[in-house]
Amino acid sequence: MADNASNDSLFGDESDTPVKGTKRKSVTETLGEGTPQAVRAIAAMLDAPENSKPNKTFGKVSTLDELMNIPTLRELSSYLTSPTPGTALRLVGSPGNAKSAVTNAMAKHAGMRTKIFPAAEMHVEDMSLPVPVRGENGQIASLKQVIYQDLLEAETVIIEELSRAHGAVQQAFMELLASWTMNGQALPHLKAIVICDNNAAQEKDGGFIKILDAAVADRVNTVRVDDNATNWRRYLASQFPQVDLGDIYRRRDLLPAQLRRRLSPRTLQHALWAVSQNLPMEWALPVVNDRRELLVDEHQTDHTADMAAAIAKAFGLPGNPQGPVGAEKLRTLITAAVSTGKNLRIIGGPGIGKTAIAKSVIEDMGYPIIYMSGSATTPDNLFVPVPTRDGKVDIILDERFMMDQPYVLVVDEFSRCKPEVKPKFYGLLQERRLGGIDLPNLVAVIALDNPREIAGRRMDAGTIERAAADRFWATVEITASETNWADHLIRKYGEPAEIVVEWWKEVLSPEAKVHVSARCCERLIDRNNRGLSLVEALVFDESDDRYIAEEFLHTLDALFAKRAVPRLSIIVDKVDDYEASLAADKDCQRQHEVYLALLNAELKQLEDARTVCVRMMKVLHEQHSIALLRTTKEKQKFWLPVLLEARGKKA
Repeated sequence: MADNASNDSLFGDESDTPVKGTKRKSVTETLGEGTPQAVRAIAAMLDAPENSKPNKTFGKVSTLDELMNIPTLRELSSYLTSPTPGTALRLVGSPGNAKSAVTNAMAKHAGMRTKIFPAAEMHVEDMSLPVPVRGENGQIASLKQVIYQDLLEAETVIIEELSRAHGAVQQAFMELLASWTMNGQALPHLKAIVICDNNAAQEKDGGFIKILDAAVADRVNTVRVDDNATNWRRYLASQFPQVDLGDIYRRRDLLPAQLRRRLSPRTLQHALWAVSQNLPMEWALPVVNDRRELLVDEHQTDHTADMAAAIAKAFGLPGNPQGPVGAEKLRTLITAAVSTGKNLRIIGGPGIGKTAIAKSVIEDMGYPIIYMSGSATTPDNLFVPVPTRDGKVDIILDERFMMDQPYVLVVDEFSRCKPEVKPKFYGLLQERRLGGIDLPNLVAVIALDNPREIAGRRMDAGTIERAAADRFWATVEITASETNWADHLIRKYGEPAEIVVEWWKEVLSPEAKVHVSARCCERLIDRNNRGLSLVEALVFDESDDRYIAEEFLHTLDALFAKRAVPRLSIIVDKVDDYEASLAADKDCQRQHEVYLALLNAELKQLEDARTVCVRMMKVLHEQHSIALLRTTKEKQKFWLPVLLEARGKKA
């Protein structure tokens, strides 16, 4: 089970736990009675871990003077503690520099209830609900717009990415900004409205940012938020207190402005986590529309490796970690993400076993799973708004999210989510909230995705905005060779699967392998076992009116018919016969047959037949023995001790 099941983000709601038996005074308790409320709100932040605990980067705790010199904190504390009725504050800056997080934290330090709206992906139905009203005769007479309960109770409304909101949503928020009402209804507790927007002039790639409507912009005070306007450096240092991040901060400050925005504080936090887990730093860089956002400047100079080396050095590593490879890649990544409570996005072709592996790893870790398909999920699958008798709206969650034990959410086909579902998932990813309700037992979100294009064929998948891509702590792209699909099929179906796997490995072209997925291979095995023709198991391309990879099927038919090359299972059954033949004649035809069988066998098969492998290694040609040692790293670890044992040496 994870020791840290929360998804800590910049300026999270962590509390400083005092030493047992003591009670440390908060900073605000030490202030004089005449201290302005704005100063008290900033002083309250000194009790947060990023400011109250020493770390290797800064060496000492924050001071009130230090926080008072941070522009955004001054603006927010002044506005939130003494807001002018009918006025709003807008923070504009690069994505991921803690605008929303610091606003939410400051409002809570000021004792205010908050409501966050991800405006970019909202619909007007997310703000109010039309409810039928019955007349005295019991017939439906009219509709009434009912406001959601959490909005009615909110004292501070935080609107994220208003400039990207749909027109109808912008109009609804314009009413809120103009009259502090929603559909003409008063919000009795509302005291402050803060808009957190990304800068349209700065975002050229992957941002999808639009310029805010002038009528809306004229209703707010606008504050520009740059890298020095929030306390993010202190926060990251508190997350890695034993690591000196000073050189990393300096190197980032020297990057061109475009790359500093790309390596936002949030993305940098993800990069630090990745390296701390012995994963490559670049896996933390988001993938937007099938393109990883490497640190490449306008002159095509790539700064990714230099930044990765600096992070690795800070963690005492000799260089950027290479990360797991082969079948262990996916298992290691999922284990790291779930055990630390982080979100992970996995991109790979259809039918290669992503979902099955993810579920298997999570179940092995002891967590129950909530599985959802993004393409099939509707808002009603997540929660349902229910009008109450007193004219309010309550939220009823899907019962699975109310589990009384830690669980993991697996979202298949994440990029195919319907537009009305996306904002709900955003809340799950960033805040562990759904429909305004906290989900304390949600440990991590594992999203599975297909790329936009496979072997030149476009798919209705892979399109994702940076706002969503940057909410994953790591994003990895995998191929069929990096899953254990072949081993799974062989365990399940035996010799027919061995034949199909060898055909896939030895006969298919690289392009054909993309289209003949593990799922397709399973269909081929099934149709062969039932005595049916194989072609119908292949993917049918309607645009060309043909089955993809049909030209390779005659070879598979021949393999099924002749079984010309023995599989490892046959050699195991007839090991004495094979051993005698190879010992009597080193140049016999069976030499090559045995070599191919050993070369194409899956690791699990080899491990199960280790004794037979030792016997065959004793009688194989030297060139075949050396060739087996030059396979994958996983198989090298198997073959080396087998060879030594065959030669009478200790491993």
